[in-house]
Amino acid sequence: MTRTRRQLAHCVAATFALAGSAAFAQSNGGFEAPALANGVFNYGPSGASWSFTGGAGIAAPNSGFTTGAPEIPQARQVGFIQNSGTMQQTVFLAPGAVLSFMATQRNGYPDDQELQVLVNGVVQNFKLGAPSGRVTVDRVKPARGWYETYAVRLASVTTSGNYTVTIKGLRTTGDGTALIDSVAVSTPASRAYGFWDQGLASGAWRSDLPTSTPGFATGPCIATQGSVGIIGAGGTPVSNWNGNVVDATKVLDCYGGPGGPSYPTYTQSNWTSYGYTAGSGAAHWIGTLNNEIVAKPGCGSGPPNQSLPNVPAGSPGASLLLTSVTAASDPAIGNKNVVNILYNYDAAQPNVCIPYLAFGASTAHGNEKPIAIATVADAAHRPNIQFKEFVTATDGSSYAVAWITFWVSGWSDNLRRLVQVQLGKQAGVPQKFSNYQIWNWNVVDSYYYPGGRAHHNNVNQLNASCGLGLPAVSFTNTYVGSGHSPSSITSYDIDLYDLLNCVASNGAWNGVPSQLPDPLVISGVEWAIENVQAPPAYHGDWPPAHNALGIYDMRIQ
Repeated sequence: MTRTRRQLAHCVAATFALAGSAAFAQSNGGFEAPALANGVFNYGPSGASWSFTGGAGIAAPNSGFTTGAPEIPQARQVGFIQNSGTMQQTVFLAPGAVLSFMATQRNGYPDDQELQVLVNGVVQNFKLGAPSGRVTVDRVKPARGWYETYAVRLASVTTSGNYTVTIKGLRTTGDGTALIDSVAVSTPASRAYGFWDQGLASGAWRSDLPTSTPGFATGPCIATQGSVGIIGAGGTPVSNWNGNVVDATKVLDCYGGPGGPSYPTYTQSNWTSYGYTAGSGAAHWIGTLNNEIVAKPGCGSGPPNQSLPNVPAGSPGASLLLTSVTAASDPAIGNKNVVNILYNYDAAQPNVCIPYLAFGASTAHGNEKPIAIATVADAAHRPNIQFKEFVTATDGSSYAVAWITFWVSGWSDNLRRLVQVQLGKQAGVPQKFSNYQIWNWNVVDSYYYPGGRAHHNNVNQLNASCGLGLPAVSFTNTYVGSGHSPSSITSYDIDLYDLLNCVASNGAWNGVPSQLPDPLVISGVEWAIENVQAPPAYHGDWPPAHNALGIYDMRIQ
């Protein structure tokens, strides 16, 4: 960064401190002890590091509490709090401590659970993001149908010492249960939790079901009408792609939703609990792809929830490859693992229009803890994302875009905000976007369920708006074509605080900068390539695509 703090003042309204990984205070945050057999749950188990009261305990997969629940975020077990049950630990804390956890409602029981966090019996307030400005509440109601990340600053911790931290259920009638995972209590001793595999040292990753499963369930859409553009799932018709204000009474068809048409049939479908490369329950990166033949005329496009199997490099279709590089063989990269994101035109997929292929990390799917958490307190601890990216190959005539997307959690409506940044593009592609849209993705159990509220940006717009100084990935100076020249590698060091405040300052999500949650949670990051692969009738305008990206040294500092 070359800007001064004074130069940032017009874009930045607050400063953020980070709750870091250097001093996790709690034990057994993933509830993996005691180990339970498949299908078993246990109220108040011993040997868990937690003290449970009332209807609280630990559940294994396929138990009475977890059957039908979303994919477990961390390893294989979760905690649960039924009605007015509690779980607590006594831990050593310092001022600035933040507690984070993931939670969802129990499947099949309509009574919603609400949760409070207490320190030595004193309720701690959540400061949740909201369009009209953040709101302060003494409880959260976990999402139903997906795990969302919640974080609260433990304001009662004013001196270092031992404190009893409690998560408490508030349901007093009926039967309401929250499933809880990935509990972490930390102090701002470093800049970020980071990726589970900083720098891609291990490279274990997970994709999708390798066989066809055309049947799947759909849930309610986030929105079917509104004053901003609405993007439907998969082949759903797009309303107002350019993000201009539209008639608020305009109704958008919701595939699979009440009164909507049937969901299109895909060759493959649904992010699934099977298919780990990393092994069942292990931490992993994620690979996702939207490359389906849609049972409707025209094209199937949009970010993915499902994928076809990978293909060998150079073959038609999409592929993610992890390559180990040594300084002896490639001094420009050095001793690094590189993820290669490749897409080659596939004549067997005639209706694929804008395939999207991504690699990244998600708190809810394999990263195990939030990637970064920031609080409005201390400017000295601010998370930066660092990585290197290059274009390996391009056909030079197709339309292709390199993206990075950040998922931001901590909102009063439980919906993630997505910040998508166009890092580079081929010459024929327009700069994209500077607009806000609601994105329905109502395929239950899919990776992107239920969707989110998205804001699309490009590096030129962000640099002009807030002076971020972000470089662009070059699609003309390719890494292979330039003889593996270091000049074709683009290095990034992005201050996430600067980026998100810049986006909010420019009206992201129909809000204002003060709408951002406190703490603000980065719960997902992904790198992607998006091509245009039109049906044969349009090849004159949109020629077949062959493009590839390389990304390495990904870390949060």
